This record gives sequence, structure tokens and C-alpha cells, in this order.
Amino acid sequence: MTYTFLAVNIDGALLRSNSKLSKSTRQSMDYLTKKGVDIALVTSRPYLSAQKIAKSLKIDGYLIAHDGAYVSETKKKKLMSKEIPEASVMNMMEALERFRCRTHLMYETHAVTSKEKQKNQLIAKMTLGATDQLFYPLTYVDSLYNYVMDEGQGPLTMQIQFESSIQRKQALDLLTEQNEDVRVKRLGKDRLSIVSSDVSKAKALQWLCHRKGVSNEELITIGAFEEDIEMMQMAGLGVAMGNAPKPLKDKANWITRSVDEDGVSYMIHEVFRKQLRINLDRHSLK
Repeated sequence: MTYTFLAVNIDGALLRSNSKLSKSTRQSMDYLTKKGVDIALVTSRPYLSAQKIAKSLKIDGYLIAHDGAYVSETKKKKLMSKEIPEASVMNMMEALERFRCRTHLMYETHAVTSKEKQKNQLIAKMTLGATDQLFYPLTYVDSLYNYVMDEGQGPLTMQIQFESSIQRKQALDLLTEQNEDVRVKRLGKDRLSIVSSDVSKAKALQWLCHRKGVSNEELITIGAFEEDIEMMQMAGLGVAMGNAPKPLKDKANWITRSVDEDGVSYMIHEVFRKQLRINLDRHSLK
């Protein structure tokens, strides 16, 4: 089988535990580009954050950002986006009024949050993740509700940070029960991330493959988290990072080294440089 398309999760696979790209990773991406292999960077991160990483890697390929809600070429051309339904955003913001939390609405090129009126210092300090703040302008408005109405559409992603993990759990149960049009997931101990219910990394990748005329058998996916299982299983070769959790490894065709051991570079070397015929029976690379 000739593999012509590589989709790799940015976090846990490309970025090391120190949030940096290794020299080996940069060289491997450059090698694939020169050999004509298409590359898609897949991430839960906002578009601008993903684009900066693609630029650092000098990739002329594709971005699947916002957990699959946004697909583009790395050179800024948007191909597809799926926003959260406006009515669902309104309903969720009303439900969140009973919690001590801060909500960010994540659009293509900026995030929006409300001006803080409470005196609670913890709430006042709630912002985007430190990494995303570097690339993602944050606008403060008087009312998120009015902003969405004026905008005429919902955001690609909503991120909510809570004062406590207890409130986060309560809100997760409530939002999941009341809103069938969205998919809610945990982000750490005190955050939730929300996208439209028909959005996922795997669905976005399948859409992109169909657009490009690439069969699943020609696709390699590299995942690092349990949520990457669906994306990994659709590929001709599904690779799990050595640092991935057991549920992902159990579903993988191949387990490479960890991100801090340059597992992506090692896989690229074995598959593309040596032109190995990969036996799809699961085996590990040590």
C-alpha cells in the first residue's frame, strides 16, 4: 500500500511535553513535503494557533482545528466550518448563569468573552489557555448574548472555565441533558469544550479525504488521546503514540515511540523512508 496522506494530532504527537517542536520533527515534516505526501494537522486548538504551528513546520497542507469544526488550507483558505447553532448557544448561556464560570466564544480569528462584573478574583482571572492567548485575540463585550444575536451565528467552539471541578461536573450533566445539538467534553479539571453535535476530528478528516479523492487505505493517522480513536480507526494505518492512553493503543495498528522520543519522526522514517510493507496486525515499535 502506498500512503499518500498523513493526519497527525498536534498535541501529544508533534509538540513535546515542553510545548516545543523538535528538530527531528521539523526535518520529518520537510521530508514528507518534498516527497509529495499531503499533511493535515489535527487539533482541538483554535485555527490561528494551529496555523502558527503549521507555519513553524513550513507545511503547505491542511488544518483541522476547533475539534473538527474548521477545515482550511494552511495558507488561510477556509474549506469548511460548522458553527454551534445560535439557539443552542443562547440556551446554554442561560443555563450557565447559575454557575460561577467564564465563557469564551471561539470564532475563526478571535475569541469573545464578557466583561467581568463580579468581584471574585478567581473568576476575573479566568482566560483562555496560556498557549492559545499567544495567537488568539480576546475581545471583551458587555453581553455575550447580544453579541451572538448581532453576529447572526454561533461560534465554532465554546470554552467554559469553572470555579471548581464540582461545578464543572454539574454543568456537564446539565448541558448534555438539555442540548442535543452539541457535543460537550471535559478539558482538565475545571473546563468544558463544546462544539456542534455533528462535529468531530474524524468527520472533518473524512470530509477532507473525500474532497481530495484520497481513499482511507491511503491514509495514515497518528493519535495521542482517547478521543483520536475514531480518526485512527478510519485510516489504512492507525498509529498510536507511545505516550497515548491504553484504550487508544489497544485500537492501533501500530504503536510508535513517545512524543518526547520523536515517535512521529520514527514512524515516518520506518514507513516512508524504508518503504516497509506494514502488516496491519498490531505490533509495537521499541
